[in-house]
Amino acid sequence: MILNTFRSELTKLFSTRSVWWTTAVFFVLAIGWTLIMTLTTNSQPADMQIPLPPSTLLTVVYTLAMPVLLIQAVMIITTEYRFGVQTNTYMANHNRAMVALVKAVMYSIIAAILVVLGILSTLVMAKMTLGGEMGENFEIFDDFTKRALWVFPLGMAMLVFFGQGLGLIMRQTTGAVAISLIFHLGLDSMVQMIPKIGEDIVYFMPFSALNTWIMDGPVDNALWDSNTGSALVFAAWAAVAWIVGVVMLVKRDA
Repeated sequence: MILNTFRSELTKLFSTRSVWWTTAVFFVLAIGWTLIMTLTTNSQPADMQIPLPPSTLLTVVYTLAMPVLLIQAVMIITTEYRFGVQTNTYMANHNRAMVALVKAVMYSIIAAILVVLGILSTLVMAKMTLGGEMGENFEIFDDFTKRALWVFPLGMAMLVFFGQGLGLIMRQTTGAVAISLIFHLGLDSMVQMIPKIGEDIVYFMPFSALNTWIMDGPVDNALWDSNTGSALVFAAWAAVAWIVGVVMLVKRDA
């Protein structure tokens, strides 16, 4: 049953235009912005050029391109409700939790692969377009890249579960996407402005934790001394959002 559900959801996904458009937008943003940065760098006099490390380019992949895949993850859930076809889905398979799990795992794998391809294509484009000595010295597989090749896709997989959890809870694209992007843009980090408790609870906010882990940021709280702890915080948020969404899916009318 689960394999049939997987094939069904995969066919349904790739028979829609939105997945092709959003995938194209993902690569356009990642590669296009890299091209702009490298060409701008090349246009500067050699003595004024600022080094362009892979970490700078991959930051753009995370902050600008990966949210597109997060939106697509939400739409996999909410588009069915928009067009009223969710009833057909759950009539074909009465195990709603299985359907939700297949959707999440399926797109987590797809999104993770796309992120790896985005990272590699971004760095290859930079290597090809950076001129002179900067291009020769540009190291694609530096320490940051080696870490990003597994951290970024894993983070994207967790983002899929988080986004689809919100989609299952809200059943409406605009609201779920808005909340996801507002958090992704760092709104949750503003809790540190709350007097007395803000600086303590900010470490438990979902995207503050995710940003710290993804970008290998410093951890300066007394609860954990490695940003792996930040990864676990976001993983917990993603798990809770998805589990709550599945519970609501099972309990309410399709």
